[in-house]
Amino acid sequence: MVRRSALTWSLAIVLTLLASGPAAAAQISMTGDVEKDFHAGTPRVGMYVNHPFANNPNVSDPGDVSQPDWLTAAGRINGWDMKDVRVNYDQSSDTLNVGLNFFSVAGSVDGTGRILTDPRFMGNDVPNLGGQKSIAVGVDVNGDGKIDIVAGVPPAMYDPKTGQFASKTQPGTGIDGFQVARYSGQPGAGLENSFGQLLPNQMGNLGFNPDPTHPDFEFTIKNFSKIPGLEFNPSNFLFGPGIGLQAFAGAPDDLLFGEDSIPYTRFAAAAIPEPASLLAWSAALVAASAWQVRRRRNRRVA
Repeated sequence: MVRRSALTWSLAIVLTLLASGPAAAAQISMTGDVEKDFHAGTPRVGMYVNHPFANNPNVSDPGDVSQPDWLTAAGRINGWDMKDVRVNYDQSSDTLNVGLNFFSVAGSVDGTGRILTDPRFMGNDVPNLGGQKSIAVGVDVNGDGKIDIVAGVPPAMYDPKTGQFASKTQPGTGIDGFQVARYSGQPGAGLENSFGQLLPNQMGNLGFNPDPTHPDFEFTIKNFSKIPGLEFNPSNFLFGPGIGLQAFAGAPDDLLFGEDSIPYTRFAAAAIPEPASLLAWSAALVAASAWQVRRRRNRRVA
């Protein structure tokens, strides 16, 4: 029989490996390709597959967002159709990394990244995520089941004097209107219209305006555990029930094209180290402890 003290020390070391693994892992480097950046082997990634096939819950159905038949016949998928959303919390930098994975170029009406000029298109299209286009992610920071903050690109404000929508391009960046704000919670407003008071200390970065080279929507939220009035416990994401997210992508003026959304979903990090590695460490430590006990017994017998 292995002594209790030996087992206790073995368990303590295993738990230390679990606790130290996430902090030691490298931060995600965003390239605009969610599947490359938040891949299955990336530490601490939670993932939700949007509208999966009934017979395959791990694969998203590309036909769940409405679009004209002529676009489908051309083999294209509109830029509002989300495959999945992936979340990573980097404890060392206190940064929440979020990646919305799209079937085509995010926010592009016909999925190509170009302005849609087809005469059959009766709606409105503008470059990048300008105008009424919006991609927004709501986050439940404290785990109470309610959205607390919103991050992403909201619709542009309409200027009645000019009869146009204001530009959302941020000076010096070329990035369209990325914001991190408190959730306003106005009934019926929709997530995209719920950007309230801005949170400048949490203002991270939108990696890229989505384009054919950077097709997905990736961003960061800084100082995630320091949002005023909202307590975030990193262990809830690393080892507990996770944090809540929901998402929206769409525009009201691209007629005949639908919008997409991801319902409130809890995200938790993947186990670290991998189960096989953890079992190997556990077995090695228990074996070493048992060897120490046998060695002491042999000394006493001698």
